[in-house]
Amino acid sequence: MTAWAEINKKMKSIWDEFIYGGHLLSFGLMCMVLLSAILLDVKISFEFLAVIYLLTLGPCLFGRYVDLRSDALTNPERSRYLSKKANRIPYMIAICIVVIVSILTYGHKPMMVLFGIGLILLSFFYDLFLKGITKKIIGFKNIFVGLLFSLLIVMMGLYYDIQFNLSFLLVFIFIFIMTAMGAAFSDIKDIKSDKEEGLKTLAIVLGHKRLIDYLLLTILLSLMPIFIGVYIGLLPVYALMLTLVLPYNMFLFNESFRENKNSDFLYAVLFDSQLILWLVFILAGKVLT
Repeated sequence: MTAWAEINKKMKSIWDEFIYGGHLLSFGLMCMVLLSAILLDVKISFEFLAVIYLLTLGPCLFGRYVDLRSDALTNPERSRYLSKKANRIPYMIAICIVVIVSILTYGHKPMMVLFGIGLILLSFFYDLFLKGITKKIIGFKNIFVGLLFSLLIVMMGLYYDIQFNLSFLLVFIFIFIMTAMGAAFSDIKDIKSDKEEGLKTLAIVLGHKRLIDYLLLTILLSLMPIFIGVYIGLLPVYALMLTLVLPYNMFLFNESFRENKNSDFLYAVLFDSQLILWLVFILAGKVLT
């Protein structure tokens, strides 16, 4: 094997770990918390961002570990990659939890330890027990995911003792609606496996085309709190840069209908990375205003 081939192999290994190992999603959620802090004028620390990263990485790995068999149908590349390291995943999850508890304990935040462990257990409970509720309640998964991700913003508020006022509520609503919408869009790739499990996701109930129409309206609805916050002076003007989520998602929605699309790249890379783009939009707006 040539040196160049060895480098390519190593780079692919790093890329696969970043995408399939849950790091892209966790990094994106960390960026989501950071942009919320910027909008609410909260000075956030590196150690708290590290907690958010690990707090989402552990449950993400757990969910993918539990779904390894069903993922073979709709996420073959991810399933193949994680199957090779399946024996190590429980240890990686345990390390995430230990580091989280250590950081929060060292920072004299015992209540945050309980909150963080609560979020982890809530995520675990969904994968082990609560997922079946989606067989009875349409869209339960989407609401649950939106709420779980939004609670990261609540954790930030508790950690820094900020006021849970109207500006916080407006940001919370935007995050909740957008992440719930994101979960619904991601379900498109899982229609086959979810049907086999008898789940009633919005993608199955509405169908691909009607779901996209619904999601476009949902994005417009999610932007209303941002418009209101800027109009009444509770959020900075550069918060309006978040309106760029609309054209970006329209691009993703159009791509989802393309017959020769790379589904893995669309859902695992382009869609998950939009959380990072939210932060980029906000930082660009802050610099320009």
